[in-house]
Amino acid sequence: MKSAPRGKRPPGHRATSPLLFVFLFACLSVALLNSFWIDKHLSADGVHYFRAVLDSGSFFRIDSARTFAEVLVQWPLVLAVRAGATALPALSAVIALGIYLPYVLAFALCLFAVRGEGRAVLALPVLSLACANLPADYLLIGEHHVMLLLAPPILLLILRRTAPTLWDGLFLLLALLLFTRTYPSALFVAPIFAGLLAARLYFDRSDRRANVFRGLALGLSVATVVVGALSILTPRDATNRDTFRHSLSAIVAFPEVLVPALFSVLFLLGLASRRREVLALPALAFVVYLPLAFGTDHGLSALASVSTKTLSVTLLPALVLLTVFAHARAPSLSGPGEALLLAMVLAIVSWNIRHSRDWSRYRDDMKAVLGTEKGYVPVERTELDHNPCRWSWTSPELSVVWSWPVVRAIVRNRVDEPWEPFDPKRSLVLKRYVLYDPVFAGVDPAARIEGSPR
Repeated sequence: MKSAPRGKRPPGHRATSPLLFVFLFACLSVALLNSFWIDKHLSADGVHYFRAVLDSGSFFRIDSARTFAEVLVQWPLVLAVRAGATALPALSAVIALGIYLPYVLAFALCLFAVRGEGRAVLALPVLSLACANLPADYLLIGEHHVMLLLAPPILLLILRRTAPTLWDGLFLLLALLLFTRTYPSALFVAPIFAGLLAARLYFDRSDRRANVFRGLALGLSVATVVVGALSILTPRDATNRDTFRHSLSAIVAFPEVLVPALFSVLFLLGLASRRREVLALPALAFVVYLPLAFGTDHGLSALASVSTKTLSVTLLPALVLLTVFAHARAPSLSGPGEALLLAMVLAIVSWNIRHSRDWSRYRDDMKAVLGTEKGYVPVERTELDHNPCRWSWTSPELSVVWSWPVVRAIVRNRVDEPWEPFDPKRSLVLKRYVLYDPVFAGVDPAARIEGSPR
């Protein structure tokens, strides 16, 4: 992990193989695929997005500042619905595919961006995914995930030492265009991109084609700042803004999130520094993390996991800035550096998979209620109430999705819940996809009742 002067490797150091980072990405993908397997992508807002797309047959939009992230994630599901697919388990897999594809595309673009150059900076997408995306897996549908994924390839394309090819320029512009409308917190990273692009325009005037791409990219970076600022100043929901602000400080109460975030900062700081004592600090963070990963009975609650989206404001800009310095000084990782990165990522993946059983048990408990009860079931009357994996207003939608193909029971939200997407005693959802038990006859004339002639 020891750094070297720009363009040189210390004696005895070999070039860092991209296979290491491909393997780390594959390990992180195992955790994501495990979450999809147990329907964790339907937690929090996920089931609402899923149901809204199925019922409307179109994209579910909540904020113009997130449009491109919404489209990027939802397009496979929209196509499947418009093609006539009606099996909810298959459609659930389709939206999971839509969530996962940006991970693959963003990482592939990172590999493309570092071709022929030092690959140590591939630690950025790996650490960002492990320490910012994975902890927020109760909100896998969240647009901030797409923003977190796009930032590393944009930075690595900007930092390329050689003159950009046509494909470099086009990919950079496409990624930045998508970045403009992913999530408002892109506002805190875009100025770094703009500063780097402005510096390259000023100091490197020899390649006119490259500077055309850089000028356009600079314009898109400024546009990202404007879009993000307008979204923050005029939020769609002031309550969400206040909750986000509270989560910025509340995150320090969760060492399972804080220690990996600190590790990622220290690791990149070590890449950019020649001081040996700095290089030892991420190893200490790893040792501290081990009992958190393997010595606790429960993972993050749903609310705590969702609050980690604030890492897009705090952690991501720090990682991006440190990568800028690491890019200039550390083209490769030492053997111990590679081993430490591998060990930490495997520990994070193990933590995520181990504690995914919390959600899995909640899903099994809810399916048990749906299989034994009939009609409307107050959540207060079940063991689901106050479950740390439950999101406060999604029980009716999850009831319908997890009851497929016949809905015999619907778990109601708490009576003091201030908002819910629909009132199941006045209307029913997913009427094209499920049959409803005769107990629900008369609630919604458009619903298909089991046993009734079609």
